[in-house]
Amino acid sequence: MKRETASQRRHFRITAPLKIQMNMDDDLYFYKTRNWSIGGFCIDNLEGVDGFEAGNIIPVRVDIPFSDFDINFETEVKIVRIDKSLNSLSAKFISLDNRKEELLKYFADALISGEIAGIGDTLKHIDTPVTLVSEKPDSKKNERQPEKKRKAILIASSYIAAGVLIGSYVLGIAYSSIFKIRVQSAAISAPDNLIRAPFSGTIDLTYVTVGDAVQLDEPLFYIRDDATIESIEMAKIVVRDAENELMENEQKLSAEYQMLEIYRSFGVAELKIAEAETKALKEKLALAKTRYERNLKLHQKDLASDDVVDRVAEEYIGLRASLSVAMANEEMARKAVEQIDSGWFYTDNKLEGKVGELKPAVTAAKERLLLEKERLSLMEKRRLRLEIQSPVDGRIVSVLSGTKQFVEKGQPLAVIEGNGKKLIEAFVSADNLKKIDLSRPATIFLQGSSTSLSATVDSIERGLIPESSLRNVNSVLPESAVAVKVNLILHSKNPNKKLDNLPPGLPVTVEFSRIFDANIIKGSAEFNSGDNDDANFSESIPKLDFPAMTKAE
Repeated sequence: MKRETASQRRHFRITAPLKIQMNMDDDLYFYKTRNWSIGGFCIDNLEGVDGFEAGNIIPVRVDIPFSDFDINFETEVKIVRIDKSLNSLSAKFISLDNRKEELLKYFADALISGEIAGIGDTLKHIDTPVTLVSEKPDSKKNERQPEKKRKAILIASSYIAAGVLIGSYVLGIAYSSIFKIRVQSAAISAPDNLIRAPFSGTIDLTYVTVGDAVQLDEPLFYIRDDATIESIEMAKIVVRDAENELMENEQKLSAEYQMLEIYRSFGVAELKIAEAETKALKEKLALAKTRYERNLKLHQKDLASDDVVDRVAEEYIGLRASLSVAMANEEMARKAVEQIDSGWFYTDNKLEGKVGELKPAVTAAKERLLLEKERLSLMEKRRLRLEIQSPVDGRIVSVLSGTKQFVEKGQPLAVIEGNGKKLIEAFVSADNLKKIDLSRPATIFLQGSSTSLSATVDSIERGLIPESSLRNVNSVLPESAVAVKVNLILHSKNPNKKLDNLPPGLPVTVEFSRIFDANIIKGSAEFNSGDNDDANFSESIPKLDFPAMTKAE
């Protein structure tokens, strides 16, 4: 085994204790770390050490006791070493996301730099006051004064200084009680975006996990909307039906055109026959007329009998009648051929044909097919919208719904912490909300630190926690003690202090400027009572949605 010096380690080991909660045999055990770093931790006096082996991966909860709060989060660790003689266990973090790593790094850097120190089992800010010394030398020479006079002056100065300090303290408390409202149930927060299901369906694919960085329009989930899928399949069936209908009508129309061509050939042949018969009858009629006229002249000269003239006249009259019939047949055959171009044909002494019906049917089928294809295209575009995309650049804080889970419309899917400017979220009671207004100034204090930041009330969200949740709280609250979230933004004039450098979830204290009304001057006792109500109220607020911040027991 190779042991490296502290200077060669990747992370500094810190002895200020953290609390580690482990689950063994369905029982919860709490241990203090012997040392820890951003990479892992070591604990001693571990009960049931035989139940662990190097290489095991176990879930733990890390508690950071900071001032009056416990900042905790859950993660997984891998056991890297077990010393059964000391009942000690060393483990490294394997699933820290950026948010949790930033919290550990913030406290580690602060402990190393001395800004925070471990006092007992709690981490607290260390503020060292420095008295400025004038660069100008003292003009008076050191004169030796009598011992009694010096002692009296020293005692008097001490009393005066103590009186000034006590008076300043009392005045400060009175001023804060009258003009300020101090709220400890506050924390740094980044702008969160709650992603909800735009429709009901089943999550087929989840593209992200907690801690992943996402960009604008990056896919997050694919939700299968059964109603949309069914509509798309039905639209495909309707399109196929329209295609079949169009094909059937086109085939009928094509067959009708083929039949018309056949009838055209027959009609043209019949027309030619009729024309030939008409021509032959015209020639016969011309000969019969000539014969009739010649026999008529011979009859006038008594050279032809009456019977001969009558037979010739009868033949002439018959040919004239036959010619009229032939000409009528020819005209009928010609019109029949002409009607073929219009989709009709003449047969069995009647006009027949379906072209006039099939042409509109084909046109209607084409229009229907076009409409059904457009409808299917719209359905397919809706299928693309089944992919849920990120509305902002940021980081996945929480995934609330998993793969193969059915979700209702509007059900939360995930929470994205945006990359925008960080805010301060404070929770106050409805009673104290009457003394706070939009755009009112406020002062932000880091827990245990005298460093202050100027801020302004930006927005107020009422009715955040329902009454049903408040009933589960042990402390008894007044009817008006309904949780109200107040969002604050920092002033740009704050020197060298930016919330962007602080991890989300870090607890802070907010001091609001109180609004005055006609009933405000009733004595500091009433105001102190109001502040105590708010302090009790802060203890009763349920676990919030930033890295678990709960009031220390």
